[in-house]
Amino acid sequence: MRTPSREISTVTTADVGVLCDIRDLPQSTGSIGCGAPLVRPDWGVSRRQRLRALDAIFLPMETSTQSLHVGSVLVFEGPAPDPAAFRDHVIAAVAAVPCLGRRAMPMPLDLGRPIWVDAPDSDPADRVHHVSLEESGQAGDDHLLRDLVCEVMARRLDPDQPLWELWQVDGLTGGRWAVIAKAHHTMVDGESGSDLVAALLTGDAAPPTDADGPTAHRRSAPTLAAQPAPTRTALVGDLLRWLCLLPLRTIRLLLRSLHDPRGARRRAAQVRYGLRQVLVPDLPPSVLTGPLGAQQVWGWTSTDLAPLARTVGAAGATVNDAYIAALTGGLRRFLIGRGEPVESIVVRAIVPVSRRASEVHRTRAEQLQPGNLASAMFVVLPVDLDDAPARLAVVAARTADQKARGVPAATAAVVRVADHIPAVLLARGARAYGHSGQGRVNLVASNVRGPATEQRLLGRRLLELIPWLPTAEEVRVSTAMVTCAGRLTIGITADGAALPDLDDLVVAVARELTDLAAAHGSA
Repeated sequence: MRTPSREISTVTTADVGVLCDIRDLPQSTGSIGCGAPLVRPDWGVSRRQRLRALDAIFLPMETSTQSLHVGSVLVFEGPAPDPAAFRDHVIAAVAAVPCLGRRAMPMPLDLGRPIWVDAPDSDPADRVHHVSLEESGQAGDDHLLRDLVCEVMARRLDPDQPLWELWQVDGLTGGRWAVIAKAHHTMVDGESGSDLVAALLTGDAAPPTDADGPTAHRRSAPTLAAQPAPTRTALVGDLLRWLCLLPLRTIRLLLRSLHDPRGARRRAAQVRYGLRQVLVPDLPPSVLTGPLGAQQVWGWTSTDLAPLARTVGAAGATVNDAYIAALTGGLRRFLIGRGEPVESIVVRAIVPVSRRASEVHRTRAEQLQPGNLASAMFVVLPVDLDDAPARLAVVAARTADQKARGVPAATAAVVRVADHIPAVLLARGARAYGHSGQGRVNLVASNVRGPATEQRLLGRRLLELIPWLPTAEEVRVSTAMVTCAGRLTIGITADGAALPDLDDLVVAVARELTDLAAAHGSA
């Protein structure tokens, strides 16, 4: 591919930002004796600053062939906005969202989990780029966009800078243009990434003015307290506090267990069950699992949501079940085409389950909370079945069984336990797990709900919202599904060396979506 010419020019979203827009929690207080407040000393590191364990492990798990950022590609109708106007819009939005100017600061000798601190010398313009495909001398079709997205996503984000990046891409065929949004998995999961994308968009058809654009965004955004980098004394004090409180935590845990032995046994059993779900390597070898190369390939397919909704409604299933069933059927077609034995192959997907509140009940602070709040299910895909409705029924039954057996709750318990593991051991464990060849799953199937109504950006209508998920941990195929304004889109990323024929899988999944949509009408 001939590389399109690039110019860095403050472009992109008023966006990525609002995602982290939350207020710090107040200092915790306790009481002693006669009710006098016991205020914890301020060591300069608040609990809200510190990364959760799940967020922190994504940084040490990155390698030269594994960049752990997630993203979206938003395709809009034309004409593309003027880069200068877009730049002004973005700068105003970033100024309104302090967390976009923060970086993850490691603790001394990695003896604690990293903390979010301000990066005052960081210029948002350095992470907002402009590309014109027309200047490359090639037609800006979807294939060229795919190549560009793979190139952008292959580059690791600078850990010493705020962990996001945005690209405005002009010159697509049909007068279209696009935005590539990219943020580190340390900052976002699927749900908060969806909130990030939603922050870019509006249902208003008119281009924003000073009254309803960046200025209004700045007025409506909650204000975050500054998070300057702690002094070395504060960092040492924080580590000493953690060490001093460790015996107290142990004693508290023992007293709690003695007070409620049945509850303690239940919680311990839940953690053991969650660990078995995550750690037991029981998959036979297959083309879907193995060492990853440096090149990733990516594609997508989309369809109208309404026919699928009718099918899943008639089958007593969910849209997520239909998505997993479409992957099942698509993989069956794909593997048969490659001569793989679908009767004996085991395909187990890890399906993230959000632990955030529902959209209706979430406050704005909860919607914009950074980091990862997810548990998981582990669903074996029935690639041996040759009937689409039968595959949907089996997938629906297996996802229901995973929930009934408490698998999401068990994996969430494991994540909570990780918050109490010393950071050094946590980082070493994450690296060891990454190097061991996990052997537990060979497919990722993430599901995100996007905006339900038609969306616009600077007055331009959103035509497609396409998710990107990286390959990782010897899983050679990662998929993500997003619903937006009556459309369902599935993005598929694969290891380029092992699966250079990804286009065949994308076509096969598209055919499965068509078959599932037609199943209700033929029933």
